[in-house]
Amino acid sequence: MKSKWEFPVIKGVEVVPDWLIAYRRRLPSRSGIGATHFFLDDFRFESIWNDPKGSLKHLKTSVVLSPDFSIHYEWPIALQIWNTYRNRWCGAFWQSQGYLVIPTVSWSNTDSFDFCFAGIEPGSVVAIATVGLQNNLAAKVSFRVGFDEMNQRLRPKHILCYGQFPEEIETNVEITTYPTFWEKKGK
Repeated sequence: MKSKWEFPVIKGVEVVPDWLIAYRRRLPSRSGIGATHFFLDDFRFESIWNDPKGSLKHLKTSVVLSPDFSIHYEWPIALQIWNTYRNRWCGAFWQSQGYLVIPTVSWSNTDSFDFCFAGIEPGSVVAIATVGLQNNLAAKVSFRVGFDEMNQRLRPKHILCYGQFPEEIETNVEITTYPTFWEKKGK
């Protein structure tokens, strides 16, 4: 099944992980359900696109967030669409390999709204990141607009948030937050 943009569709799942582990990190000895995330610099996980089958051995958990390939507002729309396509393709590929995949949703600005929510089954658990928002008012405003649009279009069942969720944003959707690498280091 494909979306309007011919992105593969990531089918919805209802799992909410207890913890997240970065791609290619050593698996911690923790109980509960863990998920592999890709809230990293793109070059650190480019291998999942270049060698999808070979990179499966680096997915340490049975639950995986689709890769967060960057889509920056100053980049050409074609590149933003390409990185969104790669996110959905990898997620759909992992689902075909038996993984539970939670789609990672990201947007740049309103110009990205036509494609950045495509390829995700509405009513799913979704993942977002708030890295870089804390001290940047313009980024917070852009995030808020995109967050509201995501809620309207995808009607997520639950949201996983990598990083602190802005206190000033109200939502009826349950949100589970996970500390970033640097937040954990500061503790």
